[in-house]
Amino acid sequence: MTVPTPLQVGTLLAAADDRFTGFIAVCAFGGLHLGEAAALHVGDVDFLRRRLLVSRQVQRGPGGAVELRAPKHGSERTIVVPDRLLNLLAAHIERHVAAGDPERWPFPTGADTARTRSPSATSGGRRPRRPASTASGCTTSGTSSRPVSSHPGATS
Repeated sequence: MTVPTPLQVGTLLAAADDRFTGFIAVCAFGGLHLGEAAALHVGDVDFLRRRLLVSRQVQRGPGGAVELRAPKHGSERTIVVPDRLLNLLAAHIERHVAAGDPERWPFPTGADTARTRSPSATSGGRRPRRPASTASGCTTSGTSSRPVSSHPGATS
């Protein structure tokens, strides 16, 4: 696994589709796995306490079915969210998520009405990442489900 530099993460964010930048930022600066970020609900973001609750993940089940499960190895956790990430999430939710339902997906796809699908679990959710990863010099090849660093100061 190659951990992107802060410059590569910034370039990735700049090159990504607007609907996908919040997802990338949560993974890069919140340290979430792709499936954890995909399973977030708007209500998991505690804006007053500046925290993010990680209590589920999207995972492929038997036969390729998409399922919501607890994070692996008992890694449910509450993350203190830096102000810049919190502001980015607030702006993303304001622009892209209908108000009033704390169980809404902050990173929806067109198939989210049943709340069983996510950006990382659908082929449609993968398309915006490819041009952005190419433009930033970050690739998603390899076996890791964590393509960006959980620490913004890490280097490759």
